[in-house]
Amino acid sequence: MKDYIERQAKKLIRKYNTRNPFELAYALNISIKFYDFKKLKGFYTYYKRNRYIGINRNLSKEEQMLCCAHEIGHDQLHRHLTYYMKDYDFFTNIKTEHQANLMAAYILIPDDLLDKYSKHNYTIEQIAAMENLCPDLIKLRFNLGIF
Repeated sequence: MKDYIERQAKKLIRKYNTRNPFELAYALNISIKFYDFKKLKGFYTYYKRNRYIGINRNLSKEEQMLCCAHEIGHDQLHRHLTYYMKDYDFFTNIKTEHQANLMAAYILIPDDLLDKYSKHNYTIEQIAAMENLCPDLIKLRFNLGIF
């Protein structure tokens, strides 16, 4: 399944020539709305052939990008289900959440970024800080045993 998710993410990126999840959502005809959620970070729903992503407007821009990429993962992999993303739980045993996280990792982190840092002895936390990315997302891309 990991290889399938990687191929799907790369296919989207190639087809639409962007890694920006908001641009991808627009190209995929997925409506995005921002809400003032108290705890909820985001959700994806598919209803009457319409696709929607809701994102908490109080999240940082980086968290909004991650949330959007994660929800695109649900759209591409689990469209028939409805999801509510309360936390970025990378240690979850829920298979579909792990798959959406993996899709987000492939969308947001290019191979050349991994190549750039693998030649040096940077820690995951250092890479995350330098690239303004979630450390657990980087671990997924480096295949470091998440899930």
